[in-house]
Amino acid sequence: MQPFLHARQQQLTGYLDRLVALDRAYAAKEYGVDDRCEALLGELLDYFADAASAGDRAAVGQLIAYLATARDGTDPETLVPVRTHRRAGVRRAVYHLLSRLTERLTGALDRDRERLAESRQLLGQALLSARQLGVVSEAGLVAAAASDAGAAAVWEALLGDERHQHVARRALLNLHLQDVHLLLGELARHFT
Repeated sequence: MQPFLHARQQQLTGYLDRLVALDRAYAAKEYGVDDRCEALLGELLDYFADAASAGDRAAVGQLIAYLATARDGTDPETLVPVRTHRRAGVRRAVYHLLSRLTERLTGALDRDRERLAESRQLLGQALLSARQLGVVSEAGLVAAAASDAGAAAVWEALLGDERHQHVARRALLNLHLQDVHLLLGELARHFT
């Protein structure tokens, strides 16, 4: 089963918002930014475990180890023990952690947006074709634009038509069914 991408986008955007707040706290040299980063990393580790994203989960695990190494008094880049300015070393580690985490989260968000855009285009073409061939009526499009039940009815019409069945199944290989319904509702609003 595919992940529900619309919900994932909301979660990732929430994490990015928290990262922006951490960036501001880092720039203001607030105390405890490293503790807040560690808490966020723990949440992200659980999130990526639930999302079945092994690569992202491994990257977050590396960042946790990076921060722990800096806190233990070792430079995480060279693995040389730091005898003086340990707090500055932790601060550098937090900076690198925030930068890498931002890249990781924006990459995940971009991948999800790309999948949705590709599927939106595919479903848009199928919906246009179905409308032209009479598989979906104008009233069906209005209903799809107004409610999830209407979008589900349009989806069933696409699945029931042999000419559009392969496109509908291809979309379902990339998306969760609820994503498909949301995209069909969005596309129906554009058609009406």
